Amino acid sequence: MKTSDITVDISTALSGAQGDMNPAPKDSTNPHFKSRYADLASCKEAAKPALAKHGLAVVQTISTNFDQKAVGVFTRLTHKSGQWYEGETWCQPRDLTPQSIGAAATYLRRYGFSAIIGLVTEEDDDGNHAQGIPSKPRPSKEEPKQTAAGVFTGSDEQLTKIVEILNKNLIPESDFEIIFARMQGKPSTYIFQIVKEYA
Repeated sequence: MKTSDITVDISTALSGAQGDMNPAPKDSTNPHFKSRYADLASCKEAAKPALAKHGLAVVQTISTNFDQKAVGVFTRLTHKSGQWYEGETWCQPRDLTPQSIGAAATYLRRYGFSAIIGLVTEEDDDGNHAQGIPSKPRPSKEEPKQTAAGVFTGSDEQLTKIVEILNKNLIPESDFEIIFARMQGKPSTYIFQIVKEYA
């Protein structure tokens, strides 16, 4: 991590902001792992009031290294005093098409943003815990997979294979539910036609 020559003010401000920050709610779903996570928008929304209150802002830029076939995100936390912290993170997407770069950059931006301000995520039980209501158990493997557009009626094996193809091609997780809906009643090989649309 790099920093400005003086960090007294930004360190004090960040300490105050972390005390005021609420955890980011896990409002997005990874259908492959049947788990929930906080997406970039959720992270930024959770942190925005505390950052503004303490004179802090986050700036991120994207870089590509064609020799290494890598995508990087530089994240700088700035303070109104002019002091700053900066970090960077890199990964190698499938290729350097705009779609692959965008997917990788969104992933890196989320982690870079959360890391530099110390943002954590919370378990999302739809507020049941606060009301004393037990969380609902997760569906068993025998139950159909719910998506926003309907129910995925394929087998677990088909679902796993489809998700592997989507992940290999760096299709954004935010598009998984739409893709699953489009797969209804189609042969599993139809997934390759969908993936071509992202190329």
